[in-house]
Amino acid sequence: MPIVLTSPWPESVYAFRLIWPQLAELGPLVAIDLPGFGMSDASRGALTPEGMGGFILRLFGELGIQRCHAIGPDIGTTAFLFAATEQPERFATLTVGSGGTGMDLLGEQHRGNIEAPEDALDVGPDAEPIVGMIQALITVPTPQDVMEDYRLSSANGRFAEAAAFVRAYPTDLPKLPALAERVVTPVLVHLRTSRPARAAVKWRPPPAHTAELPA
Repeated sequence: MPIVLTSPWPESVYAFRLIWPQLAELGPLVAIDLPGFGMSDASRGALTPEGMGGFILRLFGELGIQRCHAIGPDIGTTAFLFAATEQPERFATLTVGSGGTGMDLLGEQHRGNIEAPEDALDVGPDAEPIVGMIQALITVPTPQDVMEDYRLSSANGRFAEAAAFVRAYPTDLPKLPALAERVVTPVLVHLRTSRPARAAVKWRPPPAHTAELPA
């Protein structure tokens, strides 16, 4: 059964490079930079959590994926959850985390991207603020070509374009609790212990499991 991964923001599918060999032992891998993220072209219809869930299902149809294990950190969390509310039979398991499932649960970074004026989201042609943020967060040596891919993923207006996804959270996230009962897929939620783990998945459908990771 294939394992489908969506990249975190503002990185790209290269974020999985260190665990790729281990994952490949478990099944065929499909890694996706969702529209507007990584180096994928944006699609206005997909730049919302609900719209991205629909895109994922259409992509599954194009790729012939009937059922999969899905791994969606960050923006992939809400995209996969919305997809699973529509076609839960497509997902054998869901592994998600670090993507807010409610407005009261958002981290400072996402909330800032939502509340900032649009012109404040332009990080310039070199995306220096984003590169600096990524470098401050990573804990392993990162090849220059990978950092360049991360930079290009945000440069020249791409970061502001991608931010439309999280800026749709106030509209889309309140829909999730009412849809939760449709998700019958086993869900594993990864959270940092510095965040309100239990509250972050308060709407979760059974069966679900929360794994708390060191901050």
